[in-house]
Amino acid sequence: MIRKISAIILCALFAASCSNSSSTKPGKSDTSAVMQIETKSLSTSRDDIHEGTPLQIQFSGEEFYTATPELISAIVSNIVSKSEEINPEVYETSEMRQKYKELVSNYKFDEYDIKFRFSKHRDILFSRKENVFHFEGENRLYKVYGDNSRLLMRLVFDNGNNTIKYMGESKMVLGLHEGDIDGDSILEKVSLEQGSGLSLKVDDKEFVIAKEINWQISPYRTVIEPPTLRIVLPKNSRHFKIVVTIVWATNKIGSTVEMWVFDYRKKQIVKMLEVPADTHELDITTKYMGDHTVKVEIPQFKEVSLVKFNKEEFIFPEMKLKNETKWLKELFDGKNKVFASSHTSYGVKDLDEDGYDELVTCRGVYTGLMNLGLCRMYTVYRIAPKEIIPIKVIIEGNVNDRLLQNDIMDTIMHNGKIKLSGGKINDNRLIYRFQEDVINALDAMVRDKQLIKGIDGYYINLNGE
Repeated sequence: MIRKISAIILCALFAASCSNSSSTKPGKSDTSAVMQIETKSLSTSRDDIHEGTPLQIQFSGEEFYTATPELISAIVSNIVSKSEEINPEVYETSEMRQKYKELVSNYKFDEYDIKFRFSKHRDILFSRKENVFHFEGENRLYKVYGDNSRLLMRLVFDNGNNTIKYMGESKMVLGLHEGDIDGDSILEKVSLEQGSGLSLKVDDKEFVIAKEINWQISPYRTVIEPPTLRIVLPKNSRHFKIVVTIVWATNKIGSTVEMWVFDYRKKQIVKMLEVPADTHELDITTKYMGDHTVKVEIPQFKEVSLVKFNKEEFIFPEMKLKNETKWLKELFDGKNKVFASSHTSYGVKDLDEDGYDELVTCRGVYTGLMNLGLCRMYTVYRIAPKEIIPIKVIIEGNVNDRLLQNDIMDTIMHNGKIKLSGGKINDNRLIYRFQEDVINALDAMVRDKQLIKGIDGYYINLNGE
């Protein structure tokens, strides 16, 4: 007989069990004939479990409940995606290696607290006490990073329909703006709200940017810059645009930018641009010119740059087997022999002193070989009343000191220009550099029509003249 238990009582029970796992008798792995049907053909990969994968959940040997889409998304984001296979040999300290060796060797693989049954996958058996799980029938353990007790305490059961749903997290307002953003002389309230996901709201209208986002700080940070809200006015328009950005940590050392630009017209939120989804791939042509110098050209923007790389930074076995020049020509000569990475940083600044902001993003340019980063590329977008238009690409390279050019472009992305005061550089980001080196690099970029020099500073040359 199905027991009628109220949602409030169940939530209280789960709160207690999260603090003391022994208060709930562990389940035993189901060995019935029905559960064993075609088990070997079921997947044991976490990579193909996603928000749309149907899920049933069983708690401590009780009946299965069907999870709602919101709960599936929360489970995937907070448990499955936040996991890492335990390999004791990779931990840095002997104490950690010994700890996880003992965990694996003493683990009771036939016991569990929660069973997740994703469609076309073997059952996942999860232990709250150890915060680990494994696929039924396997002895590989996966450590879940972060505290998921709040997730488990916000579950609501519907015994009549045999379903279980997620109440969701309370939302935190990350950005707030009040003003007339659509030119109708009526003030609107714009807010960016973060719970388990991320939403943009204008008055009573809501645009869900992401249902679930994997916010975490362990084993490493996933977010470098939290979600940020900006209001930008295009030239020749009374309709403001809404810019939302997040900068993610990538591969523990890099970064990846996500950006959304929204319009608010006729009381509706409309997405105009999403980076990287809506950014077009560029045709990049390269040619090896000798002396470890590569000519990089982007015909769409008439951008050409000579990039010199340091041979000593890259050790290629192929170079020892072939003529070096011939090998480098094979590597570089042609169209799309290199590719642009994800967007790694960005700026929302007035880059040409016309009183209106532009968007600019930075990407790395790489060959098909691992670790051969050739240069960086900057793309400038104009925010027009009805569209976001890429108008300029700058390829670093025609400056001897590439790190200095990186600092110059990063400064412009964040400040809009390189400031001059009395003919000298007046910018904290470049204050540690020799003035003569900075001026020489800036003047070289002016000659290449990448920058223009004004009375009070250097700016990006958006016209290319």
